[in-house]
Amino acid sequence: MRNMPSIHAGTVSMSILLFSRMASAWTHNEHTRMTAMALRDETRIASHAFPEQLHVPPLDTSARRALASLWDAARRADPLRSKRLCATIDKDELSDGHPPTCISFASLPAFAADHTCSASDLGKMIAAKDNWPQQVLGVAQQFDMKVRDIEISDVGDAERKAEIANARRDQDLYLLAVDDQYVSRAKDNRSHFQLSRRANVTTLGTYLAQALEAGNQINSAALYVIYHQRALRSAAAAAGAQMAGDLAWSAVLNEAYALHFLQDAFAAGHIVGASASNEPDGLRLGTHDYYSGHGFPMTTWTGRTYPGFGDGFATEDDYVHTATAVRESLRQLARAAGAVGRCSGAAETRAGLCADELAALNAVGLRQINSCASENIVPAGVSRFAEAPLVHEVLIHTPVPALREPPPPMFVGENGVFMLASAAVTVGAPLHRVEPGVTSARFLAETTMTLGMGFATDGVTSGHRDSALFGGLVGASQMRGSGSRLGVGVKVRLPYVLFPADVPLWPLYALVRGCGSFSACLAHFAERGTRASSLLPLGVLPPIEVQFTERTTFKFDVGREVSALVLFDPDAGGYAGWEVAVPYATFRTHWFDRDIAGDDLLGISLRFGDDRAYGWFVGPSITYTRIGRWYTR
Repeated sequence: MRNMPSIHAGTVSMSILLFSRMASAWTHNEHTRMTAMALRDETRIASHAFPEQLHVPPLDTSARRALASLWDAARRADPLRSKRLCATIDKDELSDGHPPTCISFASLPAFAADHTCSASDLGKMIAAKDNWPQQVLGVAQQFDMKVRDIEISDVGDAERKAEIANARRDQDLYLLAVDDQYVSRAKDNRSHFQLSRRANVTTLGTYLAQALEAGNQINSAALYVIYHQRALRSAAAAAGAQMAGDLAWSAVLNEAYALHFLQDAFAAGHIVGASASNEPDGLRLGTHDYYSGHGFPMTTWTGRTYPGFGDGFATEDDYVHTATAVRESLRQLARAAGAVGRCSGAAETRAGLCADELAALNAVGLRQINSCASENIVPAGVSRFAEAPLVHEVLIHTPVPALREPPPPMFVGENGVFMLASAAVTVGAPLHRVEPGVTSARFLAETTMTLGMGFATDGVTSGHRDSALFGGLVGASQMRGSGSRLGVGVKVRLPYVLFPADVPLWPLYALVRGCGSFSACLAHFAERGTRASSLLPLGVLPPIEVQFTERTTFKFDVGREVSALVLFDPDAGGYAGWEVAVPYATFRTHWFDRDIAGDDLLGISLRFGDDRAYGWFVGPSITYTRIGRWYTR
């Protein structure tokens, strides 16, 4: 684990807020498999579905030898790297079924940008004293096995997507426990998105002129170009210096960082979500999440078409098309690391970079970009590569980004502060204690209105996890027996770890449990506090939930929400009693629009209290509620 920072309420709130704003393009295992496929030429096996569209030759022997030499030189130059990096460049440490014992080249693009902020930062990560990256690999492998089990399970499409989304959110929580900067690094990830196209942009060249323009918002295409050019320069320099270890390591790190953003360019949420990149977080991330799970019809700059997904939902089409571009990028790296100056004039050869290509690389020294900084813009000099053959050779395989105007349909994500309004209708027949030993059922009909505010972290939670916290004022009108009542009170919804309303005890629980770090404690509370409710608190029973459709679920929901009313008699005037209602089973249909999200709930609640006219009462009731949440922007 990493060093433990100081813990206080503000830090917890900010961490949860930042964590709710994550919108990764691919999971760690997806990034790793895409790179491994490119190295192993698996796209040739899978391309039978569209053979007329894929004409990308495999890496030849000389290219493989050059990449292997680059990797071997980078490893052998440092004893720690030699120990922690896998012995061969084509190793895939997540797919062999054994706990990972080394870090492969295929997994470096997954570490890049999600767990580091620059190529040099990636190098420092490999050298970390506590070797926390090994723990990240363990989390990634567990997620990979979980998704494989979900894919072969006998469930419907809606339930499959919900289970994958749940597993993805769980992985984020476990990664937070391992990597204590996972939250702060992800606070603004617009750099991972493709820049949306202007209406007059119809070719790759005109798009790159827009995306690489100095002063423009940093984006995945610009970051790929910057880091790939740095990788090629380092590889060419290494080849010219008998494969010097430090230069080879620089080439490996920069290429891994470049490949992360190249792979991000294929994620549906980052192609369509880019149209909302300047929109509020809830809309941007909601759009990202929607298209990642539902898919989007992709068309590459070469004219290929396929349904694309993202972020835990990668299909074979996604892997094949992404690996195709990754292989072209690696082929260029191999050329740079192979033999410099084997071209005749400006002619192109697969054996090395041509003189004019080297001249173009050396003409502009592109500095590293901190991909985690929200204020980043495209630096001067990158636009020179808008028409470079080396760039087009790779990016021609990427999907065409969505238009800026008109944008594709966008969807709100439930992140941040919201204002809440709800209306509910309740019927029931609670038992009233009329006198000692005598009970009588009294018909209850009630309408309520609630106004309040709350906070949601949809980036942490999905499906079986419920992150919405809120509090509000309640007004009620009742018909109870033959009399009427008016009520005012409060409604509160909070998470709990061990038992309802235990939030004030969390700091004490953290000290007793000894999480090891603040991040580990935060992840533990988030995982336990937002888990699906069981029939009983304390997690005695497993989560009980049924997913009927994509937006409709049934679950037992005990202990998270409570409303309390003070009752008044409108006829006689004055105090008439009190009532508490605790929901425990709900059918939930979720709905959302651009800035509004909400639910239609049909729930069963336990009600108890004291009515001065009818005595103590207890019993179930059925409530239909419509809730609307307006997110602040």
